Formats: sequence, C-alpha cells, structure tokens
Amino acid sequence: MRLLFLIFTLCSSLFSVAQEINNYSTLFDVRDSSFTRISYDNDLFVGTDRYYTQGIGIDVFSYKLRKNPLNKVLFRLKNSDRDRFGIQFRTHGCTPTSILSDSVLIGDRPYAGVFTFGIVRTSQQTDKHQRLTSSLDIGMIGPAALGKEIQTEIHKITGNDLPLGWQHQIKNSPIVNYLLRMDFELLTQRSWFDASWFYALKAGTFQTNLSTGMNLSIGRKNNAFSPSENHRFEYYAYYQGYVTAVGYDASLMGGIINRDGYYLRYSEINPLVMRMHFGLVFAAPHFSIATDLGFVSKEIRAGTEHLWGGLRLTFY
Repeated sequence: MRLLFLIFTLCSSLFSVAQEINNYSTLFDVRDSSFTRISYDNDLFVGTDRYYTQGIGIDVFSYKLRKNPLNKVLFRLKNSDRDRFGIQFRTHGCTPTSILSDSVLIGDRPYAGVFTFGIVRTSQQTDKHQRLTSSLDIGMIGPAALGKEIQTEIHKITGNDLPLGWQHQIKNSPIVNYLLRMDFELLTQRSWFDASWFYALKAGTFQTNLSTGMNLSIGRKNNAFSPSENHRFEYYAYYQGYVTAVGYDASLMGGIINRDGYYLRYSEINPLVMRMHFGLVFAAPHFSIATDLGFVSKEIRAGTEHLWGGLRLTFY
C-alpha cells in the first residue's frame, strides 16, 4: 500500500504553479541553524524571454532570529525538536509572450513586478518525519517593485532587446501573504534515495491557492530526519512537482486594492497549473551549489508552457 501511495503521489505531483522560489523543502536542508542562500532564476538560460522571466531570492537563517518578536505569528509543531528562524527577500518579474510590443497584448499575460520581504519558521518533529513551514510576507506589486528597471538593466548587460510595454504593468498594490506548508517523509533508502510529499496553503493579497506535491532525490544526501547521517560531501539529483488549485493571483488578475489598467479575469486563467523542477546539488563543508530547470504549464488559457533555468548558492 505504501508503494502504491508513493506511485499515486508521484503521478499527481506533475502539476504546480510558477513564481515561487521554494527553499524550505527537505531537498535543500542544511544542518546548520545559520546559513545564507542566494537564488536566481532566468528564462534567458533556456533562450526565451516571457512569462515568469526572472526571480531573485535571498534567505538568511540565524539562531539569533529566534528572538524576533514577529515570530509569534508563525506556527510550530507541538513537541518539535528542531526550530529554525529566518528572513527572506523575493523579487521577480513577469512579462507577456513578447516584450517588443508597446501596446497591450489582449488575452496575454500582463507585465508585473513583485517585491516581498518576510519572516519564516521551520518546525520539525524528527521522530515523526514531518516538518511545518510558516511564513509571512509583505511587499508590493506594481511599478514600486522596479520590475521594469531590473529587466531593462539585465538586458543592457546581456545585450538583448530592451523591453517595451512596461507602462501597462499591474498597478501598485500592497502584498500581505501567509504560507503554511507541511512536509512528510514517505520513504528513504540509506542516504541515496528520499521521497516526501507536502501540502501547502497560501492566502493573502498576492496569491491564494492550495497545493500538494512530491520531492524526490537520488544520490548521496544527508536525510533531513536522520541526525546520525553526516556526509561531508553530498551530490544528488532531484525532482520537484506539485499541483496547485489557483484561487487568486495578483500578477495575473491585478492587485486587490488597485485594479486599474489591464489585467485578466479568473475565467481567462487556468485553475490548475503544472510545474516541475529537475536539478543537481553538490554540497561541501560550508558551501553548496544547486542548478535547476523549471517547467510550468499554461497559466492562462490563451498562453503556452514555459521553461527557465535557476541557480542556488548556499553558505553556512
């Protein structure tokens, strides 16, 4: 029955949603209480320039952050034996199919710049092989997020066409978003194979959705729920996938407070969206590097699938 459940979950996890740099699954677990991780996504890595076109993430975890009074709004597991606290920064940009049109492409994805800053807590019950992640993000969507300026500078540096049409982007609107995510280990085999699944809920003025999916890793890896494992060097391949039921997405549908200008109606977006990640990780003492290929299915009914590449650097 456990094997059948594993197969079923793997098949169902071939769906998800884009615009998220997720660093809190067991795939990227770090044994230290303090670490800094820098993440970068860009579809230029695969030769395209549309939709989720770039993302930057910075995560800082520190034992000292346990004293942050705002942590009171974050959840923890009862009898947890490993709680860690961090702060996170996210910025990303989204564009329509073509950045060379100065006019609105009706039915296409709108331009959107997003900036958030948040607090995060991971709480783990090692004996039950489960982990709860909760986070609170605040920020802005719209011109204040500087999506136009960031993409324009990157295109100048890389010698690509400068984007047109940012004047039609989603208008300024505040972001307040909360995340709850629960990870459960399904199966592990002597440091060379791990399988886990998760449920996640997002609610707020930026994204409201429900997700479920799976993580798989093959190779030499420290298991997040086995403290006795302590490989100095790790090297493994991983897969991520999950299905998201989309309730609201401000980068497509406009901000809740300010919905002037061009945006899509719910009837124009897909309520279920597929996402997959395939990547490689190499970790040495005090440092790790991960490369990633992301795939997302059609987020809007008139759209198409999308690919991008990513990179994670972790220092601890």
